Amino acid sequence: MKYYLLRLNGPRPSFPHDITAEEGALMREHSVYWRGLAARGMAHAVGPVADPKGMYGMAVLELEDHVDPRVVGGDDPVVKAGVGFTIEVLPILSLITPKSVASA
Repeated sequence: MKYYLLRLNGPRPSFPHDITAEEGALMREHSVYWRGLAARGMAHAVGPVADPKGMYGMAVLELEDHVDPRVVGGDDPVVKAGVGFTIEVLPILSLITPKSVASA
């Protein structure tokens, strides 16, 4: 298993404060997508980050070695829509989780 931090960047610096109706609908699809990954045990934490430099979304993933995190992030409806959202994929080299502590 490998762990990743995914960062979802909005389509513009002022997002989500000026979200459009189309973006709102996409964000609802985005939420359904990530809830599904959480239900499958692939996403451990997902949510918006209130960074003073600008809001962004984040997800902590636990993936089988053969699963490409760029594909998982790229399948997010807001990214697939091609309306300016981007995903950054950062490998997590070591992660302490309740599961890893229990098996130690």
